[in-house]
Amino acid sequence: MIVLDTHALIWLNDDAGRLSDFAREAIRREEELGISAISLWEVSMLLQYGRIELSLPLEIWLEKACSQPKIRLLPISVAIAVRTARLEMHGDPADRLIVASALVRQCALVTRDENIQNAKIVTTIW
Repeated sequence: MIVLDTHALIWLNDDAGRLSDFAREAIRREEELGISAISLWEVSMLLQYGRIELSLPLEIWLEKACSQPKIRLLPISVAIAVRTARLEMHGDPADRLIVASALVRQCALVTRDENIQNAKIVTTIW
C-alpha cells in the first residue's frame, strides 16, 4: 500500500496529468492505495472555499473516488491520533493525520507538498 495525499487523490481522479510521472507509475504499480479519512473532509472544504473544482457534484465525486477497486479508506485510529501528536512538523491537522496514517501503516506517501517532503518524517513519492 501507498497513501495518497489529498491533492494526489484529487489529481488522480480529475487531472492525472498534474501527477508526476514517477507518482503516476507508483500508483499504477501499487495494489492498494490508502486514503486518510481526513482527505474526504479536506476535499469538501477545498471545494467549499473555492480552492478546487471537481468534475462531479461533491457527494458523487467522493463516492466514486472511494469506490475504486484499489482504494482503501483509512480511518483515524488511536495509533494514528497518538502518532499525529508526536510529529515534529508544521501544524496543519490534515497533513499531520495523513503523514501519521502512512507512518502507522509503514507506507510511503504520494505527495508534492514540499513541507512534508523536507520534513523527512515519512518516505515520499513524487
